[in-house]
Amino acid sequence: MRKGFTRKPQADAPATPVKNYITRSGLQRLKDEHRFLLSRERPAVTEVVAWAASNGDRSENADYQYGKRRLRQIDGRIRFLTKRIEAAVAHGRSEECPRRGLPRSRSFRVHPLCPAAHLTRKRLQLISTVLQSRGLIG
Repeated sequence: MRKGFTRKPQADAPATPVKNYITRSGLQRLKDEHRFLLSRERPAVTEVVAWAASNGDRSENADYQYGKRRLRQIDGRIRFLTKRIEAAVAHGRSEECPRRGLPRSRSFRVHPLCPAAHLTRKRLQLISTVLQSRGLIG
């Protein structure tokens, strides 16, 4: 026997947990969908599959076949949602600018290359207002 077939494969290193950054409302939507699938959708489909199985010949029973397919889809979605919810890190939108701790400006667009551009524009407005009040500019 060749040596390549006698060695045990090395175990993979444990994966680092992946964080799923999501807003609180997004996390709530995931939880609502998870709860809906578990409490309403899956039991309803299970009833249909049980009824179809009681009819007999499962190989020609479309209700049974498509019901089982739908159950597999639901179970896959539940698994996906469970993993996403467990890895979720919920964050809320603060009313302060994350860079400066100043109130957010809702009147100016944020420039895509400089996220703090609205603060620079506010400073220029403040400086021009002060200079006008002192009579230095017209």
